[in-house]
Amino acid sequence: MERMPEVLLDRRSETPLFRQIADAIRRLAQAGSLPAGVKLPATRVFAKRLGVHRRTVVAAFALLQEEGWLVSGVGQGTFIREIKELVDADIKDLKDVY
Repeated sequence: MERMPEVLLDRRSETPLFRQIADAIRRLAQAGSLPAGVKLPATRVFAKRLGVHRRTVVAAFALLQEEGWLVSGVGQGTFIREIKELVDADIKDLKDVY
């Protein structure tokens, strides 16, 4: 796993912490600071580093998986998804609609 860029949380914000974490990871992926294929830290490790409960990180990862930004496998870890895969999935979804 490459070094994870710092994720800053604003505990006074009205935005829930899990959403702040998800937003930060999404921005880092879009900017290329977390390139496709990068393995993210385990949820326990990441939660400890951020000073939040593990469920907060699990919720952030689940949101990003639902949006298509992350892929994970049991015992393998969680990875940033290829942007091309996101685009292909969006195109497929559009074809299914029309």
